[in-house]
Amino acid sequence: MQVRAVLDQTQLAALAKRCRVVAGKSRAQAARDMGIKHPGIFHAEESPKRSLAKLRKRLIEAYSNLRVIGPIYVLTEKQGNRTRIGRAPLPPTGKKKQKPRLEPLAG
Repeated sequence: MQVRAVLDQTQLAALAKRCRVVAGKSRAQAARDMGIKHPGIFHAEESPKRSLAKLRKRLIEAYSNLRVIGPIYVLTEKQGNRTRIGRAPLPPTGKKKQKPRLEPLAG
């Protein structure tokens, strides 16, 4: 049976910590296993607002039988001002472009 759940960063951080604790690893040992310094493990587990999703994913996958697939980004179309991607006009720079002057060849 497959377990599928959509987690936010707070839940992902809590799951990473729970997996490490259940595996019986200290933060220092987990940091050595991951090849990083131990404050990185602390921040991954205790600071969900920090962008450490890759480290959280590595912790969960290393210390449990779970696999993390993601992140999930949902894209929706903006309401109102619709412009085609790559076709938005450039803002004026205030300077006019000058044509390059061609110098006559000395002959």
